[in-house]
Amino acid sequence: MISKNQKGIFKTYNGIALAQNRQELKKELENAKPIGETTDGKKIYLYANAGDNVLIKEIGRLREISFRQVKEGSGKQRDIDDFDYCYEHIILWDEKDLEIVGSYRIVKSSEMIDAYGVDGLYTSTLYRFDKTFDKYFSSSIELGRSFIQPKYWNSRALDYLWQGIGAYLRSNPDIRYMFGCVSISASYSEDAMALLVYFYTNYFGAETKSVKHRDSYILHESKKRKYDELFFKNDYAKDLITLKRELGLMGYAIPTLFKQYSELCDERGVEFLDFGVDKGFGNCVDGFILVDIDKLKPQKRRRYLGN
Repeated sequence: MISKNQKGIFKTYNGIALAQNRQELKKELENAKPIGETTDGKKIYLYANAGDNVLIKEIGRLREISFRQVKEGSGKQRDIDDFDYCYEHIILWDEKDLEIVGSYRIVKSSEMIDAYGVDGLYTSTLYRFDKTFDKYFSSSIELGRSFIQPKYWNSRALDYLWQGIGAYLRSNPDIRYMFGCVSISASYSEDAMALLVYFYTNYFGAETKSVKHRDSYILHESKKRKYDELFFKNDYAKDLITLKRELGLMGYAIPTLFKQYSELCDERGVEFLDFGVDKGFGNCVDGFILVDIDKLKPQKRRRYLGN
């Protein structure tokens, strides 16, 4: 059971905005910093936004399209908020088709806090930070609002965006931690959501709860008892097989970003600090994740950070 109102996904959604001119997008990218190029010719940029321009409008449009495909989204013509104008954006660009493939929103948490306080962070709109989390802010980046537009699903686009994150980290060696929200779509059933929250809390839950969602997800005791019997709780590999099987029986799979983050690090390198319901984003369930870059698995370090 979760503490939220009954789902109402599409009935109040506005129509999607028209696409921006592709040549104008390419022109605006001249103001971005190239940080990588993929083996198939796509380019990766770091863009510090200069205002309400064609690039941000197109990112917002494609975000909304992508999120609505999985019953998330803002319901607006474009998924844009005030944070877009002061954060940076890692952008994957298809030079052949002149299209934004996907993007990640990124910011040094210390810079935002120095300028605006903790309220300057997007995550503060969903979570309350305890003082015990302050030690992370000076050496952290906040990541979020990642998307791949549907045309490029089932490609290597997410991995390419992570190459962009790696390039950013190489240029900022003072950064040790990454944090942000990862979501379970409202298209998942209540049972599937509960199963995922239970599993990731059990294996990746934080030892101390220094972050708390403003609308916490409540896992019913009957479900806890059921999952206590279903899982070993001390054998990750076996329980992961069980999780995949149970989700598969319901017609679901582990959300992509949950897989991506949980496979990044050695033990205790990834933690889920809390889960809650985002009523402003299609009633999806958000997990707050904290990643310790010093604990990246060797193969992930080589892939994204090099030697």
